Amino acid sequence: VKLFGRLFGGSGGRKQRRRLFVHAGTHKTGTTSIQKVLADNRDWLAERGLVYARGGGRYGNKHAHHGFAQALIGDDAGKLRAAREFVRAMAREGKPSDTLLISAEPIYRHIDRGRDRDFYGYQAPDYWVRRRAYLHRLAEMLRDFDVTIILFLRDKDAFAQSLYREDTTQGDWAGDFPDFLKAFAPWFEYERQIGLFEEAFGQVVVRDYDASLARGVIRTFFETIGFPVPPASDTVWVNRSVTDPPSSVEAGGPDHS
Repeated sequence: VKLFGRLFGGSGGRKQRRRLFVHAGTHKTGTTSIQKVLADNRDWLAERGLVYARGGGRYGNKHAHHGFAQALIGDDAGKLRAAREFVRAMAREGKPSDTLLISAEPIYRHIDRGRDRDFYGYQAPDYWVRRRAYLHRLAEMLRDFDVTIILFLRDKDAFAQSLYREDTTQGDWAGDFPDFLKAFAPWFEYERQIGLFEEAFGQVVVRDYDASLARGVIRTFFETIGFPVPPASDTVWVNRSVTDPPSSVEAGGPDHS
């Protein structure tokens, strides 16, 4: 099935709402570079009608909205309240005609944890139920906006290798690579993940990260959302890693920012 460059869903004659792009990753697809360009050029972009949300400054990472994404896992009522306050503050930013944008690649991997604070459960029987619940909680939080999800997906083997290197280097994974692929298999099921985004939001734009490298990931991102690239922003951040393990991902691909 051809994934890339495809747009799912449509407006369906809905009441006009303020446009909001949600850049949801995945990991390892230039997200840090994109977020740095957006954050460093907030004023320049706002003058052109694109507001990279501050949300009242409720989350510490000025380059991305990871705190907002984390709050929606549902394990802390206080964090959910803060997330709602962030959304209300975001709605007041800029002019009503301006487009809003948030960026948080963990949206691609988070699941509903409820009160299970230590639950990760990527191999759990109810993973897809929890994943769906997380995305629908996010959709409900953003119900007053006309949301379009932006996803960059990379070759599954490369995605898996990059995630495995990062997790082993940081001490988050001590097993071998085949076990890693089994443990995080849902991340590589691109079609199913996209289907859940489509179910929750309707509008999903998918871009091929590997194909975008020739033109530039940042340029491709801004062309996708229909806004100009800020000056001197073609290359901002390069995250290099070493040694690739042998790979075999048959149906999807992983990634961490």
